[in-house]
Amino acid sequence: MPQIVIISRSYAINDSRLIKYVRSLSKKYSIVVLGWNRKDEISSKNKKNTDSMNLRLLNLKAPYGKQKRTSYLCMMIYYSFFWTWIFVQLIIHRPRVVHAFDLDTVIPCYIYKKLFRKRLVFEIADRYAMNAIPKKFRLIYSFVNRLEDSFAKKADLLITVGDKFLNTIKCKPKKSVVILNCPEDYNIDEKMKVKDTVFTVVYTDRVITRIRGVSDMVAAIRSLKNVTLVIAGNFID
Repeated sequence: MPQIVIISRSYAINDSRLIKYVRSLSKKYSIVVLGWNRKDEISSKNKKNTDSMNLRLLNLKAPYGKQKRTSYLCMMIYYSFFWTWIFVQLIIHRPRVVHAFDLDTVIPCYIYKKLFRKRLVFEIADRYAMNAIPKKFRLIYSFVNRLEDSFAKKADLLITVGDKFLNTIKCKPKKSVVILNCPEDYNIDEKMKVKDTVFTVVYTDRVITRIRGVSDMVAAIRSLKNVTLVIAGNFID
């Protein structure tokens, strides 16, 4: 029986933050990671990663990164399958602690917490409304923010990525902690460093959209000399 189940989304395999959690917690606890193979991203190349993480996946293809009203309604149908699958997996594994990443995984985890009197860690790495819902959909945007705040308050522990980010959450539980979203340290050979007169800004993300600041970065460096912006990821716009 695992002591901790970590619930992620479709990018569980490539999420460096989640991988660091698993690597650290596995030293003391039995871990199972649940994720959604939404983009059919499992292949022979990353099969070793899934085995090392003790990863269980829901293999159900679904739209990803769309921003239309019809897409939201369609995704709610897919999420109902995902949440049901999560709850069944929690019943099977019966963990003492459930660690839910972001709003779209926390609902079945909270139900499990209440029914079986277990512990819930709720991690908000992205405010769901800010990340996925354009502000022109004001009612949906406001409702999702309030819902996320409500689950944050009811969790046994809240984890966020920064102090300013934590302040955007109006309802906080008694216990909260900030874990910075930083890469691991690597030793760099001084001889390998390249002196360059061009200042390069690199922006990478799983989903590249206008609402995540890309247009602002382009505008900021447009008139600057010897500055290059490199953008890498899955472009939606």
